[in-house]
Amino acid sequence: MDAVSPELSALLKRCRETPADDMPRLVLADWLDENGDADRAAFIRVQIALSHPSADVGRQGELKSLEQGLLAAHAEDWFGELNPIFNGLQYGRDANRGLAPFPPRVQPVAVPRNLPFRRGLLGIRFVEPSWLLDPALRAWMRSPGGEWLERIGLIGMTPDAFVRIEIPTEYTGRIDLHLRKRGQEFAEFSAFGPGRLSPHDEFSPQDWRHFFDRPSFRTVRSISAEAGISFLRALGEADVGRLVELEFRCLAESVDLARILATIPFASLASLDFGPVTASALRQIVASPFLRNLAKWNLIGSPIGDAGMIALCESPLAQSLTAVSFPNTDLGDAGLRALVRSPIFANMNSPSLNLMMNRIGDAGVQTLAESEHLLRYRELVLRENLCGDRAAAELAASEFAANLTYVDFWKNRLGDPGAVALAESPHLEKIVDLCVKENAIGPDGAAALFERFGERAKV
Repeated sequence: MDAVSPELSALLKRCRETPADDMPRLVLADWLDENGDADRAAFIRVQIALSHPSADVGRQGELKSLEQGLLAAHAEDWFGELNPIFNGLQYGRDANRGLAPFPPRVQPVAVPRNLPFRRGLLGIRFVEPSWLLDPALRAWMRSPGGEWLERIGLIGMTPDAFVRIEIPTEYTGRIDLHLRKRGQEFAEFSAFGPGRLSPHDEFSPQDWRHFFDRPSFRTVRSISAEAGISFLRALGEADVGRLVELEFRCLAESVDLARILATIPFASLASLDFGPVTASALRQIVASPFLRNLAKWNLIGSPIGDAGMIALCESPLAQSLTAVSFPNTDLGDAGLRALVRSPIFANMNSPSLNLMMNRIGDAGVQTLAESEHLLRYRELVLRENLCGDRAAAELAASEFAANLTYVDFWKNRLGDPGAVALAESPHLEKIVDLCVKENAIGPDGAAALFERFGERAKV
């Protein structure tokens, strides 16, 4: 693999530091195009496209095929010496050095067969942290190939196991910690089953402080854990300057968790997920001066309602967020109006706008249809809302709906007038799939849809 130029090194560093933002990766792809590496640029763009949920199965299949073809053509160059190193670790080359193999039912990600790239950068998953001490792997980290490594996931570790290891400094800013509880099986980890969650920790505040005080914690970029409030309080006393992602599960009230989170002096946190939040908890987060770099926030299933959405859209976070999840958030017309008029709507990095399982009605869809930013979306999901014929007519008449390929009105309140409006739309020329199942559409409306869209209409 060729040496990495200072300019490329800086671009890769920016991508690693902003994992929730597509823009640095797209800038990297543009730079690669300009410097004679069009295939790697295409690979990054394809993986970015695949990272966003899509209902267009055909398009996803095309992207997946292109991804695999590019990887197969360039695996030797892009992986360099990593593949033989991984194979040696997997099949026991280092057994004499005292490095434990993977448990039989937890095999490592194969390289390159299982595509350990994510949005163009490389990731590795270990369940045996001592493998980090392998001299060949450490040497590879210092090679040009190591510049492309975004993360090494240490999977299924207990906090007390972590404090017993010393992670070499060359891994600084690359370690993703996936913590589990004592006695919890690896196969169960990350399921976050509610039966195992508790507002209380099995570790004392002193144990957590010891955990965060370890030199190895300075190598960590991401934490995924199920613990209690003591974990968060100890995190607030730790050096969290390098932490860019936090996923946290606890049965404590979300407003209590949010109150503590809002006081932790994060400098670079870009991605946050601590389960469903209420409007009150949301207000705590958006008011925090330490979360102004947040780009990704999972709000699925959070009952924030219109009041919470309005607070979010009026906060400084509206300028930084590019990936927010809105399904099942108790969103009504007033909340959607606030969203459409906020920078969030204009800056979302996904081509899909998923608003399913909310309370959105005709007035909300009218606001949506009047926004020029709707042009940047290819998929609109309004499944299980309160949309009627007027909503369908507003969307059908909108010139800003011209780029939509997938529209989902499943389980709303459409009748024949709404179906006919969609069928007669002069703008819905790119539709691949139009779903209007479980509405009050009769034979006349169904016939109009089938005449216009054929099998693309799901009635």
